[in-house]
Amino acid sequence: MSCLRLLWAYASGRYRNIPWASLLSIIAALIVWIINAVKNDLDNFLQWERTHPTLRQDPDDPPGA
Repeated sequence: MSCLRLLWAYASGRYRNIPWASLLSIIAALIVWIINAVKNDLDNFLQWERTHPTLRQDPDDPPGA
C-alpha cells in the first residue's frame, strides 16, 4: 500500500516532500480504515464483555473494588 510506504519513508526521514495537511489526512484515513476493519470484532467483544461483568474489573483495582 503506497500510503504506508509514504508514511514509512517520511518517518525514516527519507522522504519529506509532503505537506502536513496531506500527511495528517493519510494518517486519519488509515485510522478510520483500521477501525472499520475491526469494528465487528470490537462489537463482538463489547457484547461478550456485557455478558461477563465480573471480568470487566480493571486489573489495577484492588480486590473487591
